[in-house]
Amino acid sequence: MKRHNDKKMDEIMKDFLYTNSKLSDGILSAQIEEIWKKEMGVAISGYTSGIIYKEKTLYIRITSSPLKKELQMGRDKIIALINESLGHEVVREVRIS
Repeated sequence: MKRHNDKKMDEIMKDFLYTNSKLSDGILSAQIEEIWKKEMGVAISGYTSGIIYKEKTLYIRITSSPLKKELQMGRDKIIALINESLGHEVVREVRIS
């Protein structure tokens, strides 16, 4: 006999993460960093000195000025790529410095 409040473990974890924003930002930051390395490849990842996700904004620090300008022009594409990889809208803004 099933109980009325039965939930799967992944549903419980998602509920917990969405109610604790500091914890979810940290986990999402780690996931986004892995996606960045995988999707951008060795060349761009080599010029990346930091990635931080905080409150729906992704902060990316790039050490190459020409690459920085190129990535700034492709912000919408970066947002779409990361959100698609995560499966839902997480990033709304990208700031590259």
